[in-house]
Formats: sequence, structure tokens, C-alpha cells
Amino acid sequence: MRDGPTNTAASRVETTEAVGAGRRPPLRHPRRLTWRATMNDGRLDVQGGGPLQRGDIMLMHFRPDLRQNLEVALDAARAAGLQPAPLEDYLTPA
Repeated sequence: MRDGPTNTAASRVETTEAVGAGRRPPLRHPRRLTWRATMNDGRLDVQGGGPLQRGDIMLMHFRPDLRQNLEVALDAARAAGLQPAPLEDYLTPA
């Protein structure tokens, strides 16, 4: 992410290109991450609509519906041809 507005088209393209090439995306401000998808009550909401895409960050909470949310999230990722990965694998020290 860069200073200024978050989720800019330029930063999204840069992240998508890095992930597509098997590189870590350049997350320069790890304290200012944004997410594009959320899970709640077994429902996946993606900002802007559409399926999950490479580089998307999904917000999920440890709540009683966690198992259901994980199942729906994994099904959505598989349907989009994606493999979930831990966010910390893509963060660099500040």
C-alpha cells in the first residue's frame, strides 16, 4: 500500500502482478492494510462484487460461525482457482 488513498488501482495492479509472478507483493505499510472481502454468518461479501481475485485480503473473525465461514471462504477460493495463503507470508518488516 502507498501513502494516500488505499486500494488504488495502481497498488492493486502491482500486487496482482507480483502474486501472479510468484513474488511477494510489496506491502510497504503493514499497519495500513485493507481488505476486499469479509465473511459473516456464512456469507461472503466482496467489495465491488464479483469473485475473489489474486491478492484479495479477506477479513474473518473468531466467532461461533467461524467453521461455516471458513468452509464458505475455502469453497469460494477454490471456485476462483485460488489457494489461500497466510497474510504474514506477504508482509515485510516496517
